[in-house]
Amino acid sequence: MGGNRINVKMLSFFIVVLLISFGLGYSVQSLFRDEVTPMVKANSSIKFGKAPLNVSFSYDLFSFDGEVTKCLWDFNDGTEKNGKTTNHTFQREGIFNVSLTLWNENGDNVKDSMEITVIEYYKPVVSISADNTFGSAPLTVQFDADSFDVDGTEFEYIWEFDDKTTSEKKNPSHTFNDPGEYIVRLTVYDRDDQQDTASIQIIAMGNHPPTAYANASTLEGGPPLKVEFEGSHTDVNEDEVTYHWYFEETLLKGNRDSTEQNPTHTFYSPGMYPVRLTVEDEDGAKDTDVIWISVNENAFSRAKNYIIDITLQHFFNGALGDFSGDYIFSFLGNFLGKLSGNLLGNIVSNQ
Repeated sequence: MGGNRINVKMLSFFIVVLLISFGLGYSVQSLFRDEVTPMVKANSSIKFGKAPLNVSFSYDLFSFDGEVTKCLWDFNDGTEKNGKTTNHTFQREGIFNVSLTLWNENGDNVKDSMEITVIEYYKPVVSISADNTFGSAPLTVQFDADSFDVDGTEFEYIWEFDDKTTSEKKNPSHTFNDPGEYIVRLTVYDRDDQQDTASIQIIAMGNHPPTAYANASTLEGGPPLKVEFEGSHTDVNEDEVTYHWYFEETLLKGNRDSTEQNPTHTFYSPGMYPVRLTVEDEDGAKDTDVIWISVNENAFSRAKNYIIDITLQHFFNGALGDFSGDYIFSFLGNFLGKLSGNLLGNIVSNQ
């Protein structure tokens, strides 16, 4: 009897212990399960940048039962990809909520997300100016670049002069040695490797002779004929020029030339006279223009062509002869006179 009571007591003790152990174990297991909920953490190589922005993605997984059977990245720009690691390029600016979802063979899933901020690249803006775009070869031109970029002020300059030469200066000077038309291009890069291009045309010419133009205030008249001349020219090379006039006059041979641009000349003898204007540039190229001046006969001119049968009035320091009259020449010229009387003494002066 006593032994049976002991067995009952021992059995009761073991039953109580078993119940306590079962309950405690269930509680601990439940507590552990609550503290280690499966989770995934999405990672990215960068979260902020300028478009196009290339980003590398990966994830870390914690306490997820079973094997991952599916991995989906949604980049919130209409693009999805699979894989534990992947790359994606965001082509435009915006804030993109990138989500990651993992599934196991039981259909369980875990999720995570992150924001990627993409801003727009701003291209530089460049313009070109030149102190001279047209002239004779060799033509030296000073170039200037004007650049602007809202992202900053650091630029790289590449000039191409269309003659197989380049420069990396901001404001270079360049000489075009050969005649021709050149398209000069400037490409500017900013620190984000964004670029802009501008161009300008340069024309380097071979030397062209100037074109001379001679004009006169009058083209016809009687002697003495005073004419005002005007010289002008055109020159596509815009060179400095000199003027040389030549007057085809027979009377005053020492006064036939002038280097003035606008000289005055008097013609004393009747006739048709070519007047030549020659214009010469600094490279020795010349051009000549000719105009004709017509000097008509009048009383003045006839006096030198005929023998005048008059008596000249003279002042003598001796005895006077007989004179039939007098004639006073009031114009410069070469005259042949015939005296009709006898002259005695020496001529002191005449009029």
